[in-house]
Amino acid sequence: MEKRKIIACSLLVMMLASCNGMSHSIRKDEVTYPELEKMGLSLDRYEIRELSISKDDEAKIATLLGHPLKYYPENLTYYREIRHHYGEMGDIVPLYQETPYGRLIILVRIRWNSINKIIVVENVTKEGKPVVNDIFLSQFHGKTASSSYKVVETPQDLLALRNNIRPIAGEPMISREIAGRLQEVMAIHEVDRF
Repeated sequence: MEKRKIIACSLLVMMLASCNGMSHSIRKDEVTYPELEKMGLSLDRYEIRELSISKDDEAKIATLLGHPLKYYPENLTYYREIRHHYGEMGDIVPLYQETPYGRLIILVRIRWNSINKIIVVENVTKEGKPVVNDIFLSQFHGKTASSSYKVVETPQDLLALRNNIRPIAGEPMISREIAGRLQEVMAIHEVDRF
């Protein structure tokens, strides 16, 4: 009888500790709550979710993109943003990118099928200066799945379409990869409505 009480008390303590977040371990590619809070004061809480992309959806996304998925071929981890009294408000998607200067982490908030906010959580530096800046990221505000994510490569590109993305100075590869990742995320969102 005494052993049962000890086991029951132990289980109760473990359950309370896990509810309180004490035993929550952070996975390698998990964004912490303080990092998510940088998205703004509207974030009361979040739920981590994972979207598995089916073969059928993958084909629809490839049609929308004009090419197969490159960065998210199997699944996509995101955070459902929940506000007190309003419920589910949007989704925050982390973009992880390895660059020649180290790992880059960008958070993207999607609301109403467009990019609502985008910030750098973990930047990389080149010659002591941050590589990704707010001016570059601001070009993605309001973009949807059907928007242009083409990065300017020549002066003619700049003149041809005003919607083209101006790259980070001296970093066209990093700029193209960020744009490509964002385009894939928005195409996945358009097809799966995660």
